[in-house]
Amino acid sequence: MSAPRTVTVGILVRSLRRLTVPEPSWCLGHPEARHPEAQVDLTHEGSPVSLDLRVGDEEPQPFLTLTPLSHPYSSAEDRREPFVLVSVELDDSACSPAELLDLADQFAEHAAALRAWSRYFSTLLADGGSR
Repeated sequence: MSAPRTVTVGILVRSLRRLTVPEPSWCLGHPEARHPEAQVDLTHEGSPVSLDLRVGDEEPQPFLTLTPLSHPYSSAEDRREPFVLVSVELDDSACSPAELLDLADQFAEHAAALRAWSRYFSTLLADGGSR
């Protein structure tokens, strides 16, 4: 576990003002060039994890992306605590019966990976706190 840390970010509210807030250990930081417009827009974002699928002979493509996030000053209380944003993407593909079986195997592998990532994110997000 790392020591608590803070970050000072610029916020645009008619003019730029500085706000110092606790920063979770998993947060990738806050680029100086990107300022939230208001305190409620402040977002902590961690490293995304991508789970890919291969359909037939095609190159693997992103299927699930898991990204740790928190919006510590959000008006939605359930978004103040750290959570994992899950994005699902997949282009349409024509599949043979054999390719469908292969997809089923990949889904089973991804289910196991999701369980492992769930345990990892539980530990990671608990370490960083909510803000």
